[in-house]
Amino acid sequence: MTPTIITNDNGFLMAIGSPGGPRIISTVLQVILNVLEFGMNIQEAVSAPRVHHQWMPDQLFVEPWGISPDAASSLQQMGHSIQCSGYFGDALGVVKDPATGLLYGGIDPRQDGYAAGR
Repeated sequence: MTPTIITNDNGFLMAIGSPGGPRIISTVLQVILNVLEFGMNIQEAVSAPRVHHQWMPDQLFVEPWGISPDAASSLQQMGHSIQCSGYFGDALGVVKDPATGLLYGGIDPRQDGYAAGR
């Protein structure tokens, strides 16, 4: 679901997608940000802990180790409800190395899957 292709001036940069109902958008966005903003490789990006909020219910869902205890405490002091909900999402992605043109696949360790290519 939510298959996303990202390009730049040089063409293809990244493709990412995930199943997961209402958490799809959160999963895909967080993986994209992990690569583009936080400099993670695709495998690190899909493996990183995730958070999710969708208005109803008015709760922040976090994976184990998704946020630090200090961050959780600060959010609760501001009135946010935090729910540790186990793992969610199942992102799979491909990133093109701009220097070599090689494609690298990332598979989510939360589910079964593999990356293969020729």
